[in-house]
Amino acid sequence: MKELIRKVLKEELEDREQKSISKSISLPKKPGVLLHELVTIGVFDVIDKKGIKLRPYHLIFGDSSLAIFDAFGTNEIAGLTREGAEEHITKMESEGKTEMDDAYIGGLTNFYKDQLFEFINVQRASSPGYINRILAHESLHLTRYLITLSENEWMRNNLNTDNWWEDERAVMVDLINDNEEYFAEVLERTTAIAYEGWNKTLYLKKG
Repeated sequence: MKELIRKVLKEELEDREQKSISKSISLPKKPGVLLHELVTIGVFDVIDKKGIKLRPYHLIFGDSSLAIFDAFGTNEIAGLTREGAEEHITKMESEGKTEMDDAYIGGLTNFYKDQLFEFINVQRASSPGYINRILAHESLHLTRYLITLSENEWMRNNLNTDNWWEDERAVMVDLINDNEEYFAEVLERTTAIAYEGWNKTLYLKKG
């Protein structure tokens, strides 16, 4: 009976869900950055949690690994460097290959300062079948970060603190039975938004 009630409640929530699950603001593009949006997921409910409002994040599609550095105007991000990307790309070219074969960064979900982002390397994502893997992969990472920032006030308020991730209070939320539906609902949204971004990127490339 309990499972039946949960099923009915879930169906009612889905019926009330807004047609648009997010809104996005296009940010100024830089060379190599094909799409850069600041995404805000619309407020939503799950069975045991109401009025969920998640932190905005950057959705970025670039034509190579270098694009993530260009998007934020930096030479280092999440322990990865522009120099390392350039060396990798040069090596691939010397072998007659491209980042479609092997990318320095195929996809990355992390922080630049206090800004959460999801980045997809379009060159790598264009290899056969890879887009379906990388979007799901990065969207899962993004989902966990979004839920953690919603639940962990200390992390939310200390993203500008040097090496905040080393603090014992920087605890990521784990997927457990009690929050599985919450994870699933956020993952639905982040994955759908990533696919929308991919489709926009393909359209822009054709244009």
